[in-house]
Amino acid sequence: MTDRDYNHSRPLDVHRWSNFPEVNPFIDELYNNHIKNVAENARIQKKHLKLILLDLFIAWIDDPELNIGVHMHEGAYSDGKIFNKGKSRYNELNIKVSTIKVIHRLRDLGFIGFKEGYEGSVEYAPRVSRIWGKDKLIKLFKEAAFSYFDINYSKDREVVILRNEDKQDIEYDDNESTEAMRDLLHDYNALLNTTFIDIPELDIPRIELKEKKKRRRRNKPIFVNISHHDKFIRRIFNNSSFEEGGRFYGGW
Repeated sequence: MTDRDYNHSRPLDVHRWSNFPEVNPFIDELYNNHIKNVAENARIQKKHLKLILLDLFIAWIDDPELNIGVHMHEGAYSDGKIFNKGKSRYNELNIKVSTIKVIHRLRDLGFIGFKEGYEGSVEYAPRVSRIWGKDKLIKLFKEAAFSYFDINYSKDREVVILRNEDKQDIEYDDNESTEAMRDLLHDYNALLNTTFIDIPELDIPRIELKEKKKRRRRNKPIFVNISHHDKFIRRIFNNSSFEEGGRFYGGW
């Protein structure tokens, strides 16, 4: 088997979701037959399992060689790397450290491949762990009664982002302006979701960004994946103020 390119990856999408009727039975069957742990809350386990499996499914369809980067230490789920501690408008699915346990279980059962990350050094930049679907899981994906276009994002995913001076997402109180922006962005994302957009001449569904110092990390190429599931648009404000920034981000 050819070695995987672990640099060919994207982060775990912690907003991945689907309410398509055939998805939950698929998750329930895998959970009941393999994942179930009576010592833990079934609802929480299933939610995290569902998010991970749906994102693995999308990655497999987009590019079978694509890896998903996942944080495997508990602090990342509360120190700002993924989410800040406590309830947050940016963590609408309430994703927690249960992610780590589910990934360990899927790995131990042979459903996913796993490459441990490392903290980094003078020579090597830090890298989070990588996961990907193995044949045992791919077989289940091929038999699933749902498809690529039955998966999207959670309906409450935040689209109006406020960041502080350290570029961390921070909480804010809504007003007429933020609510109007949110409504408009939800409508726009709904339109994008029903519109098929592609670059048909690409043999591989990704584009390598042109060389630019800020886009290079230790001389490694940076790619943008061209996918139906990378079209989500959000608006980001900076320096703890809705008077600064406000650019639109996303959409490849």
